[in-house]
Amino acid sequence: MVFQVEVTQEDIDHGIRMNCVDCPIALAIKRQTGKFARVMEQFVCLFRDEKEYRENPRLGEWFAMDRTGVILVDAFDRGHPTKPVIVVLTPSKGFRPIL
Repeated sequence: MVFQVEVTQEDIDHGIRMNCVDCPIALAIKRQTGKFARVMEQFVCLFRDEKEYRENPRLGEWFAMDRTGVILVDAFDRGHPTKPVIVVLTPSKGFRPIL
């Protein structure tokens, strides 16, 4: 299922640079879906909750981010100004990054 995540200014303001579970996109996903998210360069992995993530961080549901999301992650982590955006996540069939 493809879905859109609205990253707000509040998500950006509360996000933590270089933190895959507290970046603006992860915060937006949690706010909108209640799921725990791990965000990495081009991919997002969703979990029911933080406990599931801690027990096995490789078994979540993987999604590819669109270019807007990739640019946001890069700019935010580098400390560049960022604005609210809509990020599109597409299921990543069979893909599991090496962690």
